[in-house]
Amino acid sequence: MGNTIFVTGLDLGQSNDYSALSIAEKTIHRARGKIWSKLSVGHLERFPIGTSYMDIAEKVAGYFEDPRLKIRGKLLVDQTGVGRPVVDILRKFKLKPIGITITSGFVVTEDGYGGFNVPKRDLVSSLVSMYYGNLVKVLDSLHEAPEFNRELEHFRVKQNRKTGYEAFESDEPEVHDDLVISVAMLAWYSQYFDKNRIPGANKPWLQDEKAGQYDPRGWGMK
Repeated sequence: MGNTIFVTGLDLGQSNDYSALSIAEKTIHRARGKIWSKLSVGHLERFPIGTSYMDIAEKVAGYFEDPRLKIRGKLLVDQTGVGRPVVDILRKFKLKPIGITITSGFVVTEDGYGGFNVPKRDLVSSLVSMYYGNLVKVLDSLHEAPEFNRELEHFRVKQNRKTGYEAFESDEPEVHDDLVISVAMLAWYSQYFDKNRIPGANKPWLQDEKAGQYDPRGWGMK
């Protein structure tokens, strides 16, 4: 447990989209001067379309009453578009969300408010490299695991030949990408922090054993 933290990704949908939540155990590994992470996704959840952002914020805050998340948890929130007010709501619940603004650019930048502007291609490439490198494991027993696999199967890169602009989206209109983006934020965060050694990745609080033993069945989903 000494090299373990818990990362939560909240993808916020608009009026016709689902919002999705993922929680993973992130274990840090070191060898031969390199550092990398493995993610075990123990919770996937889609909120019904139309669920208010306040209700979502309250539920997320409830999860963070769990000592594993309260003591050594990180919360990533997609603040693109509608997400900024939700980030503010979460702060009122005494949480410390890290806002992620998804862009079409090529460079990761800090937004000056403790968050990041992240190209969508970076999110997707992080998930793909970790997932197919067996560094991301989604528990088969999760109710939303089949839907996550379906979303990932249909996720494609589409390039406009005239502009060179890349779009990352599902190739089937009825298949959403909310679960994929939620987990992709976790993958990007893990790789970015490992690569850049941002303060917090290797701090003494990671050695705190008060959070107890990880149980993937303990997040409220069967």
